[in-house]
Amino acid sequence: MSCRVWVSTGRQSKMGTFEVYRDRRNEYRWRLRAGNNRKIADPGEGYQKKSACLHGIELVRCSDDFEIFQDKKGEFRWKLRASNGRVIADSGEGYPRRYNCRRAIVTVKRVAPEAGIKDQTPSRATSTTDRSLTAAFNVEPRAASEPLMVSFDSAPTEVPVDAVISCTWDFGDGITGTGLMIDHMFEEPGTFPVALVVVDEFGTTDTLIQTITVPLDLM
Repeated sequence: MSCRVWVSTGRQSKMGTFEVYRDRRNEYRWRLRAGNNRKIADPGEGYQKKSACLHGIELVRCSDDFEIFQDKKGEFRWKLRASNGRVIADSGEGYPRRYNCRRAIVTVKRVAPEAGIKDQTPSRATSTTDRSLTAAFNVEPRAASEPLMVSFDSAPTEVPVDAVISCTWDFGDGITGTGLMIDHMFEEPGTFPVALVVVDEFGTTDTLIQTITVPLDLM
């Protein structure tokens, strides 16, 4: 599955809203509220950068690896893991029955993909020109002798050539990286959601997640 999400400050939806804010430790966090304003999900951690927080939101939109467990009080909770095993979201509350926890997961799956983003952090200075940013990248195998070595070339569009662009990569196998161009070796066959987050000097952000499949016969 591939998933493309446009991130726009202040966008809201009748289905629900991701609220981005700073906590007491000045870290970026999000909370997902349903259309009735009830909080239905929290992040597994705080983030030092807003771009990383927004990336976490995109992973929640596209991921499906929910786990149900019982806490020390005997209540049922869920957590959502990324492909590298890191917890990226949890229920934020316990439920008396497993059935209630399962229904909460269904609600998150329904709301998250269509939820808007409401940025509650202090706004940064904006450019005097109309700027937009679109994440994109090309994928090419390095060589026939190295079928799992892949070159990724980001191509953010609609920005001046002299703009300062930050590119953060998550290759879906537990490895991350930065840079406009980067090589990555996939150690095992499988399907990997490769995510690129691009941010310019004015804080404009866009995220693209594309699925990369490494067949077993290339090993």
